[in-house]
Amino acid sequence: MKWAAKPMHLLAFILIEMQQVWVSPCTLCLTQDRVAQRARNFLMHLESAKLPGELLPRDRDGKFAPIFDTILKSFGVEVKKLLVRSPNLNAFAERFVQALTYECLNHFVILGHKHLDYLVSTFVD
Repeated sequence: MKWAAKPMHLLAFILIEMQQVWVSPCTLCLTQDRVAQRARNFLMHLESAKLPGELLPRDRDGKFAPIFDTILKSFGVEVKKLLVRSPNLNAFAERFVQALTYECLNHFVILGHKHLDYLVSTFVD
């Protein structure tokens, strides 16, 4: 049997004032439709937990289709696109990804979707 590494994608929303992170389930193929669905799921989480969501800074990745911004704006969340090649403007997200990678994921051989979701949710908790 030959093992092949496949990239898996996660989408993280960080509530800075509340010091909380919401991470979507992982997927092998992160399409614009799936990103839009993840935005809907995040907004349902905000409503059920009665958490404020007022501003969302995001990078200019092509996966964020106009529907992503429209969904967030319909719930009163202001979407702010960051400048091109400006990782310092998104320092909280960059630091979260670095911490998740170096403090958690580098210590495991990830065996699949459920295993990655379990590791990430345990780390976030």
